[in-house]
Amino acid sequence: MSSYNRALDSGAEVTCALFQMMAALAAKLDRTSVLSYHSKIFNTCLMALDLRHNHPQSFHSITEVETSVVNTLVALILKLSESSFKPLFVSLLEWTQSNLTHTDTGTSYNVNRNIAFYKLVNQLTEKLRY
Repeated sequence: MSSYNRALDSGAEVTCALFQMMAALAAKLDRTSVLSYHSKIFNTCLMALDLRHNHPQSFHSITEVETSVVNTLVALILKLSESSFKPLFVSLLEWTQSNLTHTDTGTSYNVNRNIAFYKLVNQLTEKLRY
């Protein structure tokens, strides 16, 4: 997580590079390594998918960073067994449905998380189709 925070402080290009590296790493993990590291990779990606909510003005292209994060998650998910994937997907759904409160107005919304979730589902669908 400290690598993510340092990348975030350095800008969009560095953050994208970090997640591209994580995607390449996830794609090369063997079964034992996937079981050991999937939750750490997943949690880092989940934190990064909150970029729209936590740092809305930090990057000109939040979409570019989100795409890198989604690609990392897809690479990881494709390495998981169904029994390993299900709890992560449930966590992702719970994260998506949890209420966020806008600090200025106090209103609750989760549109930003829904955007990230549907990007991930779309990318997974595309990968699993072929």
